[in-house]
Amino acid sequence: MTDLALHLDDDVARRLAALDPRRRDLALRLLAEAEGAGDGPPQGRGIGRRPAGDTGSALSYEQERLWFMDRLVPFREVFHVPTALRLHGPFDPEALRRALARTTQRHESLRTVFTETPQGPVQTVLDRVDVPVTVDDLTGHPEPRREAERRAADAVLEPFDLEHGPLLRVRLHRVAEEEWLLLIVQHHIVSDYWSLGILLNELGALYAAERDGPPAPDAPALHYPDFAHWQRETLTGENLRRELDFWKDTLADAPELLELPLDRPRTAERRTRGRFHHVRFAPALTRSVRDLAGAEGATLHQAFLAAYFAALSRHVRQDDIVVGVPVAGRSRPELQSMIGYFLNWLPIRIRFDDRPSFRELLRRVTRASNEAFAHQDLPFEMLVQALDTRRTPGSTPVFQTSFSLRDAPPVPPAIPGTTVEYADLGGGATHYDMMAELWVEDGTVTGYLPYNDELFDDSTLGSFFDRMHRLLEDAVRRPDAPVADLDLLGALERARLLGTPAAPPAGTGTTLHERFTATAARHADRTAVTFEDERQDYATLERRSNRFAHALRALGAGPGRNVAVHLDRCADLPAALLGVLKTGAAYVPVDADNPPERTAVQFADASCAAVVTTSDLAARYPDSAPPALLLDETPGADPLAAFPDTPVPASGVDSGAPAYIIYTSGSTGVPKGVVVSHANALRLFTSAEEHFDFGPDDVWTMFHSHAFDFSVWELWGALLHGGRLVVVPHWVTRAADEFAALLAGERVTVLNQTPSSFAQVGRIVLERGLELSLRYVVFGGEALDPTALTDWFAAYGDEAPSLVNMYGITETTVHVTHRRITAADAAGADSVIGDPLRDLSLYVLDEGLNPVPPGVPGELFVGGAGVALGYLGRPDLTADRMLPDPFAPGPGARMYRSGDLARRLPGGELCYLGRADGQVKVRGHRIELGEIRSALLTLPDVVDAVVVTRADNTGSPRLVAYVVPAEGTEVSGRELRRALGRRLPEWMVPTVYEALDAIPLTRNGKVDRRALPEPGAGPDARTRVHVPPETDTEKALAAIWQELLGVPQVGLDDDFFHIGGHSLMVVQLVSRIRERLGREVPISGLFQHPGLREMAVEIDTGIGSYAVGAALTADSETALAGMSEAEIDAMLAALDDE
Repeated sequence: MTDLALHLDDDVARRLAALDPRRRDLALRLLAEAEGAGDGPPQGRGIGRRPAGDTGSALSYEQERLWFMDRLVPFREVFHVPTALRLHGPFDPEALRRALARTTQRHESLRTVFTETPQGPVQTVLDRVDVPVTVDDLTGHPEPRREAERRAADAVLEPFDLEHGPLLRVRLHRVAEEEWLLLIVQHHIVSDYWSLGILLNELGALYAAERDGPPAPDAPALHYPDFAHWQRETLTGENLRRELDFWKDTLADAPELLELPLDRPRTAERRTRGRFHHVRFAPALTRSVRDLAGAEGATLHQAFLAAYFAALSRHVRQDDIVVGVPVAGRSRPELQSMIGYFLNWLPIRIRFDDRPSFRELLRRVTRASNEAFAHQDLPFEMLVQALDTRRTPGSTPVFQTSFSLRDAPPVPPAIPGTTVEYADLGGGATHYDMMAELWVEDGTVTGYLPYNDELFDDSTLGSFFDRMHRLLEDAVRRPDAPVADLDLLGALERARLLGTPAAPPAGTGTTLHERFTATAARHADRTAVTFEDERQDYATLERRSNRFAHALRALGAGPGRNVAVHLDRCADLPAALLGVLKTGAAYVPVDADNPPERTAVQFADASCAAVVTTSDLAARYPDSAPPALLLDETPGADPLAAFPDTPVPASGVDSGAPAYIIYTSGSTGVPKGVVVSHANALRLFTSAEEHFDFGPDDVWTMFHSHAFDFSVWELWGALLHGGRLVVVPHWVTRAADEFAALLAGERVTVLNQTPSSFAQVGRIVLERGLELSLRYVVFGGEALDPTALTDWFAAYGDEAPSLVNMYGITETTVHVTHRRITAADAAGADSVIGDPLRDLSLYVLDEGLNPVPPGVPGELFVGGAGVALGYLGRPDLTADRMLPDPFAPGPGARMYRSGDLARRLPGGELCYLGRADGQVKVRGHRIELGEIRSALLTLPDVVDAVVVTRADNTGSPRLVAYVVPAEGTEVSGRELRRALGRRLPEWMVPTVYEALDAIPLTRNGKVDRRALPEPGAGPDARTRVHVPPETDTEKALAAIWQELLGVPQVGLDDDFFHIGGHSLMVVQLVSRIRERLGREVPISGLFQHPGLREMAVEIDTGIGSYAVGAALTADSETALAGMSEAEIDAMLAALDDE
């Protein structure tokens, strides 16, 4: 079939490549028969010799990127192609030298060097090149084999000089009388692993010819520069457009990053050295996979690729995955025996959003890979340039993992009289985060998983393979089962992940107010509450709450009823809440800053029997408001004086009755009430006893609004332990300096804060050197970044006070986990939330409610005694969010679907990752972004909107609203803020507003949040005022830019990449600067200073540049090599704008 393939038209060849191997073979046979009958196939253009005398040839597209990368960051070992061989038996180094010399003469690639011209890089074939064979005799070394491996590993890293060559090195280490270690290293720009096989086989044959005299193999007729010339001539016009269109359509809206479960965070500079984890599939499993593949018309490669996709899909929380598959890039027979860089990468994209079965997945992989192979001629480098893809620092574009499966293991070359085997040097270059490099050997699939060991531990790769093996075993048994339901975890791992389930809550009959009354009896004379200058001891608070209870009973409060408490911070707030509970009702806390519309909604939704409030707040109530107990009805008079301070008759409620109803944001625009029982609240403190030693000497602050569930912990934490509760005035909570003074003056011992609030008050404390009495600082309400505590730990250490992170949710009664934060935690940015409280279970599950492996993101589900009763009047929502707990030991247990994402760290602790849905937390408040959008869309001048969070200049989250005004109207942020303030609480009102012509959408019709402009990004570049260049350097540089970019004028504020420049043009820019200005500026300097003004300063000051003719010093080379991967990615990203 090889001769026939030479004559195939490119379109026919492409269509053939799209077929599976058996159908392709049949098609070729039919074509061969047709050709024999005189009806030959369409003719295509073959590869011929490049024009005579063409000594300076253009690079292939593949070479061009490698050359550019070498200029950008020289001496990267990822571009080296090494192999190490152990030789046993008699061996002649001189015969190897002669064979190597003959090999370099036979292949132009081995005599090629690369130089820069004003028109760009060219490759030149030298008449002759000497490749020395260095021989080290280590037989006298105490550990010759280990020393040989060490020296060989070092030699792999030695840089190549692309301009002068040679781009091949050979080292020979003698470790015993008849044992050698042979190392051969080539630069990727002239070779790939297929080429390495050609080189080794020819070296073996020529070595035999030199030693024993058999005929040498024929020299190749064509060489790599011929291919490069052909590629440049043919990959143009319609051919190029067709290939680009296919790949652009295939990868439209593909994810930019595969979020693999890393053991360590990704850094901006991507390391390319890594390690290999060896794997082997069971032979019986391989046979079963082969049978399944055959039944579906797929290859073994496609079946194992499907298994790899399946395993990845269960290790990432993404339903759209791209994997790179290497192809030899030698689709034409003329290229089979040519040494050069042909390797190409095909991005295979598979979606899992419809829960496909493994059989369907195999069909998708087969179809996608066949289509990709039919379009394999487009160099991956050109695809990356053409895609409008954003780069993630420290990662590779398009895909970050790859898969290959060869039909046979690598076969070492044959050297007469010598036994040859491959040697493992203990690691190598890893092009991607994780790779699968497999082959078929002895009836099964084996190989290794290369990985970046800065991101992964070897045990992580081992666990990944074990799960992939287990999943594949289940897939061949149940190919029609959804991939998401296939067995992934072993029984032991599953049990370890689920832990010991919490027992379902048991009612004890005790209530919050009964527990308080008992505490008040023991501590009657101790101060219970302070507010500014007012104080109440426990006896007074008990009597005062009794008066509230009598007054509210008179208004209809009682068991099964709800009473709103709509008050600003005051000394009577705790007594009012207690009084509601003593009636048997549940209290409904309503923030004093609520807009009237929201307050009315809560009154109506909770069917409040009464409201405790003040006349200024009540003045804004609608007529339908419940009866009000006004605390300031008569100026100077106590409205409760007429009611007895003796206990009210027992209400008869027990611990299972509702204690309070706290409203949280709702995605439909209507807040939802969470009903929490007395038992839920009381067990919060009993379960926390093993972590805290709260007592009557503690002083707590009630910093948060009583409508925020953190206040439940503050209020009852103080009052159930006999401590003192300091109710913080609202204005003090907004002034960090005043609050810091309050902490010191009141000698507060237990402080509860969101991390954002603590960052402000902590800064004041540190600046003023305040002496505090704190024993505990409890964080909650939002994610904690431990690095923000570095200065605090430096000043106060981590013992006194003890800093604690407690993840929690309103629906699971404030706190769920406990984790003490130490100074060591400040070295990392993970928001570690620790372990669940003892009467709770915490599960990290996938969408099918299966436990996910350690390190894999999943949704948090909380089971146990803290799960609230449900949502008030919303049985549908309760059923959706509070599910039967399938992991509990008995029936009746429930678990809450939190909507939060987390992953387990290697030690078993949980790390919080953020929200899985549209909810966010800002300043400790849980917010449904959809509710804010709904409110915006009710405004007459807004036709569309989207709300997101963006970090402000301190790194804290803020709400940003992007709005589309109605046609012919303009909207201002001030007007929008005022309008929303009438509908939403202050903490739900965005702080920044940006008007857009339209909300940007992806091609799938979803909001493209990445395309939203940065808040306050300023005027569009088209409206900027032109600022002409002034200095001689600026004018000369502007003229160079105009020539290169073809633009009529260039101003001081222009950016090279924003007005048409790209990374390969930088090379020409460097050349022109050298010619016109006599300065040599490194590529890295031009990337770091892409503006005309700053680039001119760079040239004038000589920063990072040197005069032409000066020696290239070691310092300047080190500067180039030290460029971060982020700089590389950003520079390459300029290619995307072509």
